[in-house]
Amino acid sequence: MKSTALILVCVTIATGLFVDHGDPYKSGTLTTGKVVVTVLEDKSPLHAVAYYPNVTGDYGVVFFIPGLDGVILSEFYSECLTAIAQHGFVVVASDYIFPALDNPTGYHMNKEKLGFIADKYMEQFYWLKSNLQRLIQAVTPGVISSWDHVALLSHSAGADALLKMTERNHTLFQAVVFWEPFSYQFTTKTNYSLPALITGTQLSTKKAIIVPCIIPGFGYNHFYDMWGEPPKVLVDAKNFGHCDLMDYAFRDFCIDTKTCLGGNASMIPAYHQYTQGITSAFLIVYLQGFSQTINYVIDQTKIPLPLDEFKYNMSAPSYQHWHLP
Repeated sequence: MKSTALILVCVTIATGLFVDHGDPYKSGTLTTGKVVVTVLEDKSPLHAVAYYPNVTGDYGVVFFIPGLDGVILSEFYSECLTAIAQHGFVVVASDYIFPALDNPTGYHMNKEKLGFIADKYMEQFYWLKSNLQRLIQAVTPGVISSWDHVALLSHSAGADALLKMTERNHTLFQAVVFWEPFSYQFTTKTNYSLPALITGTQLSTKKAIIVPCIIPGFGYNHFYDMWGEPPKVLVDAKNFGHCDLMDYAFRDFCIDTKTCLGGNASMIPAYHQYTQGITSAFLIVYLQGFSQTINYVIDQTKIPLPLDEFKYNMSAPSYQHWHLP
């Protein structure tokens, strides 16, 4: 195994910001609560669910965009999102459309409307920045969401809106995480420095019936190549598929309908622990400022599942790339 590069991570930390010093691949030590944000009752632009530590403290924020440009319900990701919150983050997931009168926005799939989708997510971001604190405090006093330490997270084609958000104002965010990103529209390399974790799965590029869930050339390797500035990391897990990170009921529906290929059902708990773990580790570094945790991301011996591909570029001179057998 090649030695890992020495990393110097400089992050300004707010006084009192929670920092997790534990093993991110294990369950976090914080118990969590949940707040549902609605269009009708709260007058928010979009429906959302916030998962947060219910222990008094100051926590970084993770803003999540689900798959299919936000159409897949954020509740279908609750297990992994809750697990990330247990490591000391306020994780808020917003749906672009919600299957009720709660959200009359409507959904537009065509390319011309992508800018509008991103506009709605930016509107939601600013609304949450102004209002989420009040909603959480009403349930759990003493929990502070620190909007000076924010990461964007997306799954699948939710990456399109994430890209538009960073393209318009990347200085709002300290890091991005792409869970198995897919986009036909990522055609110009980014020209700003924003730490990026990009994940993939080996089976996502294999077709179940007609086409694979991630079409080669438009997925995670493409995102890694197009993310112009380091630091950036790509991990591609062996023997798992595109829906495996989702909650069990929706994951089983996805596999049973042959929408996507999936891994062995008995291994899904281990895959969820890996997904939340490597995501939490990356966010602990770039939101909480604990640089030693980067070893859980770039030292392959610390990653608990076999990888099909693993590469990173933390700075121009320190590049590593393995294609694992």
